[in-house]
Amino acid sequence: GRQRPVSLEFPLIGPANASTSRRSQRLRTDFVTMAAAAAATAPLRPGDEKPRSWQSIFEAERLELERSERVQKQLRDVLATLRKRNDELAAGNERIRAEAQEDPSLHALRQELGSQEEACEAVEQEREALLQEAAAHRRAADAQR
Repeated sequence: GRQRPVSLEFPLIGPANASTSRRSQRLRTDFVTMAAAAAATAPLRPGDEKPRSWQSIFEAERLELERSERVQKQLRDVLATLRKRNDELAAGNERIRAEAQEDPSLHALRQELGSQEEACEAVEQEREALLQEAAAHRRAADAQR
């Protein structure tokens, strides 16, 4: 295909100010470098009477970068809020657990539960033994008939 004419005329990147991060400046500079490299090999698309100006491409990319940075900041703010809420809930959970462990009635209830579970297991074993004994008596009675 036809090759686009290479034009290295780019708008000047303004000096960094309080609202422009070093990363933004670096990304903008990287874009200019990438655009220049792409221009040398990029064919014209069918129907392109004239290629878009580098300034319009640069401006579109700059706007997208700014939008992405705003979204990233919003996501960081949400993440910070969620982490704070998580920390609050974890602290509340620890406080409730500590109160529950300090309660002497809870300790007594746990011991009673343990002894009741042991008694229940013993009764179940006795029941199983009685069922087996009854089954044996039935088989013996059936065999005598």
